[in-house]
Amino acid sequence: MLLSHCSQSDSVVKADVLRKFIEESQPAGLVVTVNIGVAELVVGGDLDSLFIRADMAVYQAKDGGRNRVEQYIEGESKIKNQR
Repeated sequence: MLLSHCSQSDSVVKADVLRKFIEESQPAGLVVTVNIGVAELVVGGDLDSLFIRADMAVYQAKDGGRNRVEQYIEGESKIKNQR
């Protein structure tokens, strides 16, 4: 999901709202969780590098468990939210 005119910190909040919605929806009675990676498009950057950074944050979330939101910050993923 791409969010224009949204700061990285606001994007993390929106991602966490989505994570909670998915967790609470329980479609067909199933427990469903999601890991979400958040990254910011930097000045002079391109979409390929943006998606690489977001992918790195997703893998960091997966390594930390499940049902998490992580953001990519200047070369490292930092845990922002967890269940």
